Amino acid sequence: MHCPQCHSEQVEQARGGHRIGTVFGAGLGFWGAFAAGSCAGGESGSLVATLAGPAGTLVGGCAGALLGGITAATTAALAGSKLGDLIDTHVLNDGHCLRCGYRFQSSMG
Repeated sequence: MHCPQCHSEQVEQARGGHRIGTVFGAGLGFWGAFAAGSCAGGESGSLVATLAGPAGTLVGGCAGALLGGITAATTAALAGSKLGDLIDTHVLNDGHCLRCGYRFQSSMG
């Protein structure tokens, strides 16, 4: 990639959309799964831990809910980062020339 104004190869890509998409996706994924899908993980964890008695049911339920939330957060963070990459490449002026300071839409993608 090079600067369209001065043709320098000293350019960087900001990737702001990628960062925001990753953080936003992870947060939404975790809390969405915690609110909806983690009940299934909690039930599975507590079912497996019933052999250990009431304390095992509680610990197993919490562990299952937490693992469900982490799995959903990871998946949603990956999706958010890919969406952020698309926004960086096709919408935002994410290219920045370190030589002349010009901002431009990168052709990376």
